[in-house]
Amino acid sequence: MSRPSRPRQLRDYFLKQLRRAGVPQDQLLHFYTWLIRPVLEYAAPVWNHLLTKTQIDQLEAIQRRALRIIYSYSNDMPYINALYCAAIPSLAERREQLSRKFFKSVQEPSSCLFSLLPNPRDPSITTRLRSANKFPRLPSRTKKISDIYFLCSVSLSDFIAIQPSILVFCSFSF
Repeated sequence: MSRPSRPRQLRDYFLKQLRRAGVPQDQLLHFYTWLIRPVLEYAAPVWNHLLTKTQIDQLEAIQRRALRIIYSYSNDMPYINALYCAAIPSLAERREQLSRKFFKSVQEPSSCLFSLLPNPRDPSITTRLRSANKFPRLPSRTKKISDIYFLCSVSLSDFIAIQPSILVFCSFSF
């Protein structure tokens, strides 16, 4: 049998080979969570909110396929139940957690990106507003743009006024 060339096939191939070799399910899950899932989540705080529904489904399909290889009994069960059996979150939940964790770390004064943030709103004013965001929002015509994590928290004019290179860091194209 020739080795597969595509990355997706290669990941599946390694999981299948380990399963055929008799590796226990917990170690297969460990292999997936330590070697395959990080590739799927690489730089997720940057691109998470730019994903389309189709792309989200494609990413979840990779995890669904891996769980079916690891747990053969999960072939007939819904994906949510397979996640529960494996005790792991969906990739969408993980990306959301990673994005929140990243933005919280940026808000720390010791972060190298902290100086790029605009001054936060006055707490006495935000408590009286309908939208009590700590930072001003970017006005936009579409929900997709307003949902982008970085831009929800910092207005584009503040980025440009403070440091134009942050746009390169975030890899957004305007």
